[in-house]
Amino acid sequence: FKKGQVVIMAEVKATTKQGKKTLNKVYKYIIKYMTTNGFAPSIRDICNGVGLTSTATVHHYLNILADKGLIEIKDRSSRAIKVIGYHFEKDKE
Repeated sequence: FKKGQVVIMAEVKATTKQGKKTLNKVYKYIIKYMTTNGFAPSIRDICNGVGLTSTATVHHYLNILADKGLIEIKDRSSRAIKVIGYHFEKDKE
């Protein structure tokens, strides 16, 4: 497969009902994690939190969220997710 073909196939997958459900789970998990911890989750944290085994799949969903303008991702940086319209502080216990 060429790189462009893989992306197109992945976009089709994300338009399915299950894909939209998982995308929503990823978004909600990021918000919950950041509210609880005061910083962004790692890709592996997201995998574990939403029941995905592939970090590539998480990257795919993060790119969709970024394309929709819901998050910003800083390349090559761990825990570099910013949720647009939110300011997070760690929950006080």
